[in-house]
Amino acid sequence: MIVERELIAEGLAEMAPGPELAAALGGLDLARLSGYDAVVVLQAYARLEAHVQARKAAIMAEVGLYVPAPGDMTKMAVPDKCSADEIRAALTLTRRAAEREYAFAHALATRLPAVRDALDAGRIDKPRALVFCDWLEDVPADLARTVADHVLPTAGRLTTSQLKDKIKRLLLAADPSWARRRYERALQRRRVEGTLLPDGTAGITGHQLPLDQAAAAIVRVDAIAQQAKRAGLHTPIDHIRADIFLGLLDGSFTGLDDTQIAAALLQAGRPCPDEEDYDDQLLDNPHDGPRDEPGDGPDTGTDGGGLGVGPGDGPDGKSDGGSDAGPSSMEESAPKSARGLPAGLEAGFAAGEIRVQLSTLMHLDDLPAELAGWGPLHAHLARRMTKAQVNSEWRYAVCDHDGRLLHAGITRHRPRGWPRHPARSSTPAPGPGSAADSVTKRRRASARSRGIVELQIPLALLRLWQTDLPALGGWAPVIADIIGQLDQTEPNSDPVNTGERRRFATTRLRRWIQIRDRVCCHPGCRAPATRTELDHTQAYGDGGPTTHTNLAATCTHDHDLRDHGWQLTQTAPGHLTWISRTGHHYPVQPPPVIEPLPEPNPQTTDHDPAETDPVPHPWEPTPIWTEPHPTSRHQTHLNARPPTRSPTTPDNDIPPF
Repeated sequence: MIVERELIAEGLAEMAPGPELAAALGGLDLARLSGYDAVVVLQAYARLEAHVQARKAAIMAEVGLYVPAPGDMTKMAVPDKCSADEIRAALTLTRRAAEREYAFAHALATRLPAVRDALDAGRIDKPRALVFCDWLEDVPADLARTVADHVLPTAGRLTTSQLKDKIKRLLLAADPSWARRRYERALQRRRVEGTLLPDGTAGITGHQLPLDQAAAAIVRVDAIAQQAKRAGLHTPIDHIRADIFLGLLDGSFTGLDDTQIAAALLQAGRPCPDEEDYDDQLLDNPHDGPRDEPGDGPDTGTDGGGLGVGPGDGPDGKSDGGSDAGPSSMEESAPKSARGLPAGLEAGFAAGEIRVQLSTLMHLDDLPAELAGWGPLHAHLARRMTKAQVNSEWRYAVCDHDGRLLHAGITRHRPRGWPRHPARSSTPAPGPGSAADSVTKRRRASARSRGIVELQIPLALLRLWQTDLPALGGWAPVIADIIGQLDQTEPNSDPVNTGERRRFATTRLRRWIQIRDRVCCHPGCRAPATRTELDHTQAYGDGGPTTHTNLAATCTHDHDLRDHGWQLTQTAPGHLTWISRTGHHYPVQPPPVIEPLPEPNPQTTDHDPAETDPVPHPWEPTPIWTEPHPTSRHQTHLNARPPTRSPTTPDNDIPPF
C-alpha cells in the first residue's frame, strides 16, 4: 500500500525547544513520515521533553520555598525539611521520590545553572542532568561549576556511564580528598531496604554500607555455604548463600556458630510433607486433626514469639541426596533446637503484618493477600506465612458488602491441628541489671517479633458459616470465637470509643484506627498504619476528643507537618483533608479493608506448572519451591455463599481436597 508522505517543517532539526517546536510536532501524522524524517522528529521530541523537564524542575524549586500565606508571594531563602511534601501531595509521589526530585530541582536552580540551561535547550536529557547533580553534590560550588562547564559541551554525546567516569576523573585530579569525603558522607546515609519484586519475591538491599564490613560479610556467607556444600548439601550454591543471609538476619541462626549453621542447613535440606494437603484436612475433618504433631497446644492461650518462614525438613533422617546413612558429624553438632523443625521456625522475628481473607486460609478460594509495607501475596504463600505466624497476634476485621470495617478485635483461638511452637528463649545479657530488667527486655523483644495476622471476613459470609459450624472442621473454634465476640456487642453502641477524654488511645481504639486507615493518611504515603502514630485532628490540648472520629494514623514525618504550616481536617471517620502551606486541599479517604476483585480466569486458575514451566537444571535434584496442582479452588465474594465441603467423607473428595 502506498501512502502520501508527510513533510516536516523546514529547519525542524535545528529548531529550539519551546512552543514553536511543540506546534510544529503536534500537527504531524507520524505514520506518514519517511524513515529519515522520523528520526529527525524523534530527536525533536527528545529536545522538547528535556525542555519541559527543565521548566518542571524550575517551578518545582519555587514551590518548595513558599511559606504558609495563601495568595502571598512570601518565600523562604532556603528550603526546609518539609519543602518536598507539597510536591509529594500534588504529584502523588512517595516521600523518597519527592525528596529526590526536589533535591534535583533545587541543585539545578542554585548550584548548577549551566546544567539547567543545557537541559532547557535540549542539549542534554534528564538522566544526564541527574549524573551532574549526583556526582557534584558534595563538591564545593565553584569546583562543581568548573567541572560542569568543562564537560557540558560533549555531555550530549556521552552515555551516562561515560559521563560519570569523566566527571570522576576530573574531580580526583582537582581535589584528591574528594573521594574520601564522598565516601564518609555516604556512610551517613547508610540504610537497609526491602523491596517486593515483580515476580512476587523480595529483595533486601543495603545502601551506603562500609566497604570493609560489607566485604567481610560476603566472605563469611560464602565460607559457610562452601562448608555446607562440602558436608553434602545438594542445593545450588546461590540458594545456600541466600538461606544463610536470611537466617542470619531473621534470627533463625541466633546462637549458632558457623559449623552449626552449616549443619542446620544440611538438616533443613530434607523434604517435608506437603503443607497444602495438611491444611486442607483442617476443613475436611471436624475432629482435632493430627494428634502426633509436636508442639500442639490448646485452642486458647497466651501468644508467644513470632515465627519465621523457611523450607521444611522431614523426619526421615535422610539427607537431600537420599543417603540411608545416619546423621553426619556435622549434623550431630547442630543443637537439638535447630533439628527436627523446618528451618525458620526458631526465628525470633515474624515477617510482619499479613492481611488475608479467612476464606483463603480455609482453601475456599485463592484470593490475593497482602504483606503490609511490601505488597500483594499469592494465596499459597499467604497460607504458608500465616501458619508460620501462628503465635502472632491474630486480628479479625468483619466488613460490610462494600468491604468497609464494621467490627474488629483479636482472637486467641487457632485452627485445630496447627502446632503452637514455644517462643524462642533468649539469654539475658551479662552485666549490671536486675532479673526484672532482663525479663522486661525479653518481653519487649517478643512483642517486636510477634507480628500480626489480619483475618478479613465479610459479615454475610460469617453469618452463613454460623448456620453450620461443625462443617467448618478445624476452623470452627476460630469462627465461633469471632461470632461470640460480635454477638456480645450491644446494639447501637460505639464499638471503639471508651474514654474520649483520655490523652492516649486504648489498645482497642488504636487497633481499630490501624485497620481502618491501613496506611499513613497523608497522600501517597505507604507506611503501614501499625508503624505510625495516632494524630488528633483537633489537638487534644484544644479540647479534641480521643475518638475514632478525631484520630488518624500518621507516620512520624507527616505528623510533624502540622508544626510546619500544614493543616488537617476530618469530615467523617477516616475521611481527611490536608491543607498545604500554599492553601491547596488534598482529600484522603481510607481504602476498603476488602478490595473488590474480578472473577478468576478459568484458563489460568487450572494451570498446571508442570505443563509449561521449564525443567529444572540437572544440577538441581529437587525444586526448592513446589505447589500442588489446584484442581479445584473456589472464589468467595463479599456476599457469596461458600461451597459446602463434606466433613465426614473426605475419602470421596478429589485430591488435593
